[in-house]
Amino acid sequence: MPDTGRDVLIGCYTPPAGTGEGVSVATLDGDSLSAVAGALGDVPSPSFLALHPELPLVYAVAEHAGRLVTLRRDGMDLTVVDDRPTGGTETCHVAVSPDARWLATANYGDGSLSAFALGDDGMPTTQAQVMHHTGGGPVADRQEGPHCHQVTFDGELLTVTDLGADRIRRYVLDGDTWVPSPAGDVVLTPGTGPRHQVVDGDLRHVVGELRGHLSTYRVDAATGAWTELGTAKTTSYDGISYPSHVVLDGGHLYVGNRGADTISVLRLEDDRPAFVGEIVTGGTWPRHFALTAGRILVANERSHDVTVLALTAGDPVPHATGERLVTGSPTCIVPSTD
Repeated sequence: MPDTGRDVLIGCYTPPAGTGEGVSVATLDGDSLSAVAGALGDVPSPSFLALHPELPLVYAVAEHAGRLVTLRRDGMDLTVVDDRPTGGTETCHVAVSPDARWLATANYGDGSLSAFALGDDGMPTTQAQVMHHTGGGPVADRQEGPHCHQVTFDGELLTVTDLGADRIRRYVLDGDTWVPSPAGDVVLTPGTGPRHQVVDGDLRHVVGELRGHLSTYRVDAATGAWTELGTAKTTSYDGISYPSHVVLDGGHLYVGNRGADTISVLRLEDDRPAFVGEIVTGGTWPRHFALTAGRILVANERSHDVTVLALTAGDPVPHATGERLVTGSPTCIVPSTD
């Protein structure tokens, strides 16, 4: 039986960028997802969220304000306890290191990466260390300059996908300062537009927003070099579609497709991605999704809802449940670890 009664945090765009109300809390019980009244944090356009691995803290990026906001969670209530600039613009992603010593943000607007040292209480102890970048790509209206989109703590590395420059930028710690990795950046096929990646042992799976593909690479442990093993389209849809997010679960890769408005499933065949199937989300523009309790919760930004898909043992392709939670401009879904 799947786990039930799980709390879920939802980030969204607030006016004027969207119609949402900040960070909210919902409860998943079976297929039913219901809002929790009064569980709102006063954060403008919290487009991405991350949890502290041990403490009841939620980190939100206020995208259009370029700020990092820390919220304390007490039951269903969220309270802002810290609010500071990231040093970048259009901050769209946040991640916390597994040892909870560092927090990083990807700043899409100016293509920078910001890193904050965290204290034992989970609070940032310094202002941001900001790493600026240059470069671009062949897609003129999207790659006129660097556009960092996702930060990942990958072993000893801090990496960031640069959609604008077709690179995975890599940093290592030198004392308490992040510096470029001696191995250099990973340079991808021009026009890929890397958005999100997932770590899988010595493999890395990257969704190219502009190329409309998922590509798998093997990392050489000695040199850090990436070798592309294969690539696959993330949807059978014939129109324009932009992959958004990727999750690895049970040996399968799940990808959200905006435009096709589907969640697709891929598997690895000799370490090469292969398309298995897809299902419509029941909404439009699936910006983000999360797997929890045998369900896939999809944040459909433009239809203003979160839809619930269900997974069945033995079948990696989810099926529709018909359940949906109406909520303004959702952009991120984070299940509670409680």
